[in-house]
Amino acid sequence: YTLIYAHVDSLLRVDGLLPEKGFYHRERSGHAALASDLMEPFRHVAERCALSMVQRGRLKPGDFNDSSEYGCRLTAVARRVYLGALSDALLAPVGAAGGGRPLAVLDHIHHQSLAVKMWIVGKSRTFEAWRMR
Repeated sequence: YTLIYAHVDSLLRVDGLLPEKGFYHRERSGHAALASDLMEPFRHVAERCALSMVQRGRLKPGDFNDSSEYGCRLTAVARRVYLGALSDALLAPVGAAGGGRPLAVLDHIHHQSLAVKMWIVGKSRTFEAWRMR
């Protein structure tokens, strides 16, 4: 989720919003609450990618290290493979509920950032969270 969170945080900043000021997630030092809010509809992309990689044997038990100090983590090689697959998933075109042409997930995230901005500044009466078609 960290990669998606970072993308959302960056897009919010590019669009002139304050990611620290969220609606659902609590404000706390160093946390972009609005980024957490806007990434919620896209969390399944990371989950789907991870589950698909496990089901297809691209991630195996040997790709994880378990320690009392750091918990369960991917090895450096497996992390690169997973992040590459997740990046591909974020760039893959998907449709949104309500129609329109399929766009990369990152483009949908950017549209959500712009939509919340239009709602905040009063140029839109409502904000509707993104849903996959």
